Amino acid sequence: MAFMLLSSARGSKDQIVGTDQRGNTLLYSSGSHTIRVMPTLKSYTVVRHSDILVYAKDIGTYSFDTVSRAWSKAGDWVLPISGRAEYVPEYDLWFGLSSYADNNLLCASDLSAASELKPPTLRHIWDDDLRPPEDWVSGLAYAVHLGSSKFCIARYFEAREEEPCEDGSGFIRSGCEKFAVLTGVEVERCGEAGGGLRMITHRSKRYRLANSKLLDLVL
Repeated sequence: MAFMLLSSARGSKDQIVGTDQRGNTLLYSSGSHTIRVMPTLKSYTVVRHSDILVYAKDIGTYSFDTVSRAWSKAGDWVLPISGRAEYVPEYDLWFGLSSYADNNLLCASDLSAASELKPPTLRHIWDDDLRPPEDWVSGLAYAVHLGSSKFCIARYFEAREEEPCEDGSGFIRSGCEKFAVLTGVEVERCGEAGGGLRMITHRSKRYRLANSKLLDLVL
């Protein structure tokens, strides 16, 4: 779970925001010692070095200025990147997984150009050719920036485990296997004068989960 301190200009009404990997959010007020359940965050990032953009379903996108410590509504639009959007200075773009469809594809957008009447759009979206079997049930997914325009895309799945019946008449469900598929990708310039971007997909590897933890870690 991640935490962020929100302080008032007078410093007398400090609040702490906590959010988990699913976007579930709580707000703690140090003045009243109360905890409130906040709207679930779907997307968030930092723009212009000091502004935090957050998007919540049915509410819109809001901006928190960490200098003035003031909230303002950025627009009724949806951030095009699901979860955390990571700024990559080499390309002056924000990268993450697309929020427009349940496909968890790496994408890029210029979030600094957005305004209340001009929602951000995707500049690029890439398919890494991962084709999971039909019996895999997809879960959470994350794009982790490793630096130098390299990313690790982590996707979580579940699949039923079945065992044959003793009489050979069929199969019975014996449990549910949980696992993660990690895919390494990198983005590089291409095209005339390096004006375009392309994604290079490296290998994918599957890791079985035990008690929701990875048995092996890959850097």
